[in-house]
Amino acid sequence: MPNQYHSTEAPTEPGTGWLALVAVGGVWRLEPTEVRATRVVDPAADIEEGQKTGIQISSDHEAALALLRIPGIKPGKVDTPDMKFKNNPREISITGDPLKISFKGTDYVIEPTQAGIFLKKGVQKTLLAELLAENSASTNAASLLWAGDLDGDGHIDLLFAYSGQNNFGSCLYLSAGASKGALVRQAACHGGVGC
Repeated sequence: MPNQYHSTEAPTEPGTGWLALVAVGGVWRLEPTEVRATRVVDPAADIEEGQKTGIQISSDHEAALALLRIPGIKPGKVDTPDMKFKNNPREISITGDPLKISFKGTDYVIEPTQAGIFLKKGVQKTLLAELLAENSASTNAASLLWAGDLDGDGHIDLLFAYSGQNNFGSCLYLSAGASKGALVRQAACHGGVGC
């Protein structure tokens, strides 16, 4: 995600082949982008004058929701369900109702439980690894940032943000390459810690 990180939490030389997930004229697209890693002051770690151990990750698409470099993901328009995501993540809470998503004639449900967060389609059910729903007994939280078909296989893919005891990050779940009986697989997670 475009953000500031501690020195060991982000690439200092991102390389080539990145795509920015960005809304262009109301349509979600994957656009080729140059990702930059700039050294910045890390307020938690830099105690000496002039020290810059933090890394600011940015791209030439300032409004990018995510920066991706995953095999099989190609630039172009991305199909999405009829949901508003820009600056409006959907918190997934034990006390809240399951989140229902209709996409390409299929009904999906994101269901929070004490055991974790599940993606359901009919009787199929897949645990979304690394995610815990918000509840009053912990500091864990997860929010759906985006849903759509990133990998072009006609099935839903999900991008979540998560946080907990002094940590934060995001996880991407793709339908392409999911194991038999699973709806999605965890394709990538990237996170960091607080101070």
